[in-house]
Amino acid sequence: VIVIFVVMGLAMCYHAYLQVTAGGGFMNQPPVVLGWKHGEYLVRTRFFGIFGDPNDLAQMLVICIPMVFVVFWRMNFLKWVLCCAAVYAMVWTVDSTGSRGGLVGVAAIAGTSIIFLMPRRWTPALLICAVIIALTLCPAAGLVLDSSARTRVIYWGLANWQFKQKPLFGIGYNMFWQVTHEGQAAHNSFVHCYTELGYFGYWFWFGIILVSIVSAWRARVAIIEKVGPEVRYLGRASAACIISIVGYCASSYFLSRAFIYPYFFLCVLLMAFANVSEEYMDEDELPIVHPWRDVVVLTTVGSLASITYIYWSIILLNEAL
Repeated sequence: VIVIFVVMGLAMCYHAYLQVTAGGGFMNQPPVVLGWKHGEYLVRTRFFGIFGDPNDLAQMLVICIPMVFVVFWRMNFLKWVLCCAAVYAMVWTVDSTGSRGGLVGVAAIAGTSIIFLMPRRWTPALLICAVIIALTLCPAAGLVLDSSARTRVIYWGLANWQFKQKPLFGIGYNMFWQVTHEGQAAHNSFVHCYTELGYFGYWFWFGIILVSIVSAWRARVAIIEKVGPEVRYLGRASAACIISIVGYCASSYFLSRAFIYPYFFLCVLLMAFANVSEEYMDEDELPIVHPWRDVVVLTTVGSLASITYIYWSIILLNEAL
């Protein structure tokens, strides 16, 4: 599955490269043309289908970037150089999409990668600190947003008002147009989900993210001291996939594709690490994930906390505007 993600991501990169250099990618699909400036066209690259929007292409590549380093079973200098070249191509393509959310995702995976290079016992505390710092920076971000981004922030505030009117089941799936009255997208997956589906639907959507991260993290911790090439690879791959989903969540704050297939494939991929890792563990160490504590209780508390976090970040952004 990781190889499929990466190979498809590189195909998207080549398609974007053709759009920028030749004016058309596969099947001669043109990019989104923004205008003419300094003797050249300003374009935003895109792909096909659910990635037909430049923002969605950028988000897909954000997911793929950390996975590049776990395509190979064992690493050497040549493979490391090839991985770095692939990452460069993906970051270049994210930049060619002109997606602010994509750049936020790249920054998130870079920061999370640095955290994972530090001592393992520091990782949970550092991730929590990063989330808190992101919240405190919201007022500063509000001062540098352009007009289109400011309009989105206003829509998020209106969506929060709608959510407070119907907090349990929301306004209904695919009904976000009631918030904007202009057919505009939410440009925030979290707001999009809990506004349309309410806390009930958001519990399942956010719970998948939370349980997948917990599963991969617990698997990594459980096998970190085991011996063998398989467990070493599982530890490296689980870290890379956690970084991928962190990048997805960070970019999702500015992108509203909450229910696309790559999201579900990514979450299930992370959950699979717990199942595979249990094969290398003793009976008294099982299970890695406890259904009641890690699914029901953690998802209930985590979904409430995330809604509160998103709600107050939007209030801070609107106050800054």
